[in-house]
Amino acid sequence: GKADTLIINAHKNEPPYLQLNFNQPILPQLMSDLYQRGIQSLIVEGGEKTLRSFIESNYFDEIQVEIGSYRCHQGTPAPTLPTGLQQKLQHIGDGMFMHYYR
Repeated sequence: GKADTLIINAHKNEPPYLQLNFNQPILPQLMSDLYQRGIQSLIVEGGEKTLRSFIESNYFDEIQVEIGSYRCHQGTPAPTLPTGLQQKLQHIGDGMFMHYYR
């Protein structure tokens, strides 16, 4: 299927851009706009800071983690996941896919 793309920014507000006030917390603005558009599903791919912000704001229903066979020994660690989540594990080749949900 086809999915629309929104580009979050501080200046433009015509499609595909979504203008947000970066002097205010971003996630409540984003979630409110998505709700008004009737969007009920969101995939978040980001770095540690972006992922951590969604986790800490409790804006998630599930978290999917893929661990490959290659280990990096340097870099930014992944965010810490909340406790109490249910978990399904699936081995895929030399790696593992973990699905956490409430």
